[in-house]
Amino acid sequence: MMEEAERPTTDAFCIRCGGPDPVADGECAECLTRELTVVRAPENRVIVEICRHCGATPYKSSWKAPPSRAELVERSAIKSLAVPEALEDMRLAVHLEEHAEDAFTVLVDVSGTYKGVPVQSEAEVEVRVRGASCP
Repeated sequence: MMEEAERPTTDAFCIRCGGPDPVADGECAECLTRELTVVRAPENRVIVEICRHCGATPYKSSWKAPPSRAELVERSAIKSLAVPEALEDMRLAVHLEEHAEDAFTVLVDVSGTYKGVPVQSEAEVEVRVRGASCP
């Protein structure tokens, strides 16, 4: 006979694996996150334009001076990422690697909760800085 501590805490079972205690959409935490892509980097490198003369960059319909080249590269990499809309309490850790004056790799660690389940993933984004001329 099954001991009280060995019994599932509910009568519900995961619709995929049959395990006890589904957490969301009828799935257990393992099945829910098994095929989840927490963060997806763009397939192509991200191109950032910076004016060769003043350092400004295109912003909407005008040009603005960014706080720093590194921050502009990091922001552009983060904006290029795709994350699920249901991801809550998102936290980012960003590491910038400069290979040359115009070539960067941005490593982004994304964590949060997806339908109540803690998740974490990493993405790598290549960013190239291209010289331009503002008006």
